[in-house]
Amino acid sequence: MTTSQFCNRTLNTDEAKILVSAQTWFNDSFPAAITKSRAGCLYRALAMITAANEHGHRWVPQAGTCYWPRLDEDQDDGTNPHLQFGYAWSPDDPRSKQATLNGYLPEIHVWAGDPATGMIIDPTTGFFPAQCQALLGRDWPGTRPPTVFWGGPDDLPARALYEPHRDACLLAADRMAHACTHFRC
Repeated sequence: MTTSQFCNRTLNTDEAKILVSAQTWFNDSFPAAITKSRAGCLYRALAMITAANEHGHRWVPQAGTCYWPRLDEDQDDGTNPHLQFGYAWSPDDPRSKQATLNGYLPEIHVWAGDPATGMIIDPTTGFFPAQCQALLGRDWPGTRPPTVFWGGPDDLPARALYEPHRDACLLAADRMAHACTHFRC
């Protein structure tokens, strides 16, 4: 499979190498139980950041709120309240506070960011339809997101949102550092 078959755009040679390195590093670093966890975005973003660093780039963890449209605009009849699926950063929610206190991630999404280009690199968008079904019992009748989203804000589909929050980014960075003390980092 070429990168253009599962990414939203054709990657240049360096980007393709980063993607392959990240997948290899992820598979070599984390046990299967981790790869199936709800915090998979944290570990996959860590793999992308690590691979990018190995290829001479300085990427950073981004975290916060993320939504993708599960219905295309022409499927929106104005009555469905569930046009999007995603994760909302809500640090004041009691469940979020409890998860954080217990060492878990609260409802949050984590992706990699390239400060030099403003690119969003999200290696987990392809999991959103299955997560939508598993968590909400809802199908995904609209256009499916790419397996990997790699682009800027202008490359996102209508009604998609990536909104990093400072405290969420710091929490993700902390959890990544913690993961590196237990796994191969």
